[in-house]
Amino acid sequence: MVIEPSSSNQREPIYKDIISMIERGFLTKKIYVNEVVMSLRTLNKTDLFLIQERLNPKQSDYKVWSVAHSVWILEGQYLLEKTPYVSYDIYNQFKNIPKPYLEKIYHALLELYEKQSRCFQYLESFLYEDISRKIWLESAKGLPNKVSLTGLPGTDRLPLNPIQEIWVAYNQNEDSRVDYLAEWELTKAVMSTQNPKGVQKITDADKKKQSEQEQNRQRVHDTAYYLFIGDKGRADFLKGGGVGNVLEVNGEAIFQPKSADELAEEFRRWVTGEEDLHDKVVRNFKEEIKERADQVRAQKHRDAIKSQERKRAQEDYLSPTTKLEPADPTKIKPQTNIRKISTPNVGNPVFDRWFNASYEPPQEFKSLYKDEDKETSISNDLSNLSNRKVILDDHGGD
Repeated sequence: MVIEPSSSNQREPIYKDIISMIERGFLTKKIYVNEVVMSLRTLNKTDLFLIQERLNPKQSDYKVWSVAHSVWILEGQYLLEKTPYVSYDIYNQFKNIPKPYLEKIYHALLELYEKQSRCFQYLESFLYEDISRKIWLESAKGLPNKVSLTGLPGTDRLPLNPIQEIWVAYNQNEDSRVDYLAEWELTKAVMSTQNPKGVQKITDADKKKQSEQEQNRQRVHDTAYYLFIGDKGRADFLKGGGVGNVLEVNGEAIFQPKSADELAEEFRRWVTGEEDLHDKVVRNFKEEIKERADQVRAQKHRDAIKSQERKRAQEDYLSPTTKLEPADPTKIKPQTNIRKISTPNVGNPVFDRWFNASYEPPQEFKSLYKDEDKETSISNDLSNLSNRKVILDDHGGD
C-alpha cells in the first residue's frame, strides 16, 4: 500500500466551511420551527461576552439568549445590520417558546459550533494553498469582513472570528517573507560578482531549505486530505512526521526517500547506527519469528509430557496387580544335592560297580552339602582324611 500525495483539486472540498468563515465571517444553517423559517449563524466573541452579561443565573435562560444572538434572518427579515440590539427583541419572543422547539433550535446551533471547530483541523493546510493567497490579494491585503467584499450590510460591525485572525496574521507574515526573499536574491546577485563559489553554496543551501519547506507543506496537505476522507491511519502516520511514499510491511509503515537529499539523510542514519523505520520493521519481524518459535517449542514440550503421562497411565491400567511379600525361611524345604552318574554298561564288572551304582558321598563329606558352619565342617573333614583307607578290591578284603 502506497500513500499517494494529494492534489489541490482533491483537497478543494475540505475548505468549503473555512472559506465561508473567512469571506463571510460565520457559518449559517436554515431551520423550520412550527412553520417559522429562520437562519442561524455562528457566534463570535462579542456575542459570547454579551450572553454572559445578559444571562440571569436564576432563570437558566442561556439557551434562549444563545439562540437570540444567533438569529440573523427571521421570517425573511434581515437582522444582521442591527446586531446586537435586535437580540433583545428576539429573546422576548423566544423566552416563552415551548421547550421542544427551543431544544431543536439550540441543537442546530450546536451543530454549527461543531462545524466551526472542525475547521481548525484543516486550517493550516488551507493557509498553504494558492486559493488562500488569492483571497488575500482580492481583499487588498486587508480585513476580509468589509461590506464591499461580503456584500452583506453589518458584517463590518462583527469582530473577526479566530479563523480570520489566524488567516490575516499568516498572510501578513507571508508577505514579509516574500519581500525578504526578493531582497535576499538581489543581495546574492551582488555578492556573486565577488565570490561566485560562496554564493553558489548559499544558493544550494537555500534550495535545500525550500525543498524541505515544500515537503513539509505537502505533508500537511496530505494529512488534512486523508483525515477528511476518513483514513485515520494514514493521517496519523503523516501527522507524526512521515512524508513521501510510504509502504506498509508487516503491519508497519516504511518511509521511502524521494529525493537525493532524503536518500543521503537515510544513508547517514544508517552509517551512524540510528534506528529508522526499516530497522524497526526488521527488529519487530525478528522478534515476532522468535516469539512464534518459542511458542512452538513450548507447545511441543507440553505435548510430549502429556503423551508420556497418557502412556504411563495406560500401562498401569493394563498391567496385573501383584503384591510382594517377604519369604518365610521356615517354609523352605532343604534339598539334598545328590548326583547320580550314569554311564553305559561296557561289560566291566569293576567299572559297572563303581560308576553305574547310585553314588552317595561318604559321611565325612556330607557336611559339605548341608547348611552348617562351613569352617567347622571343612576342618573336620580334613582331620579325618588321614585315617580313611580306600580299598579297591573286587573280591573284598581287609
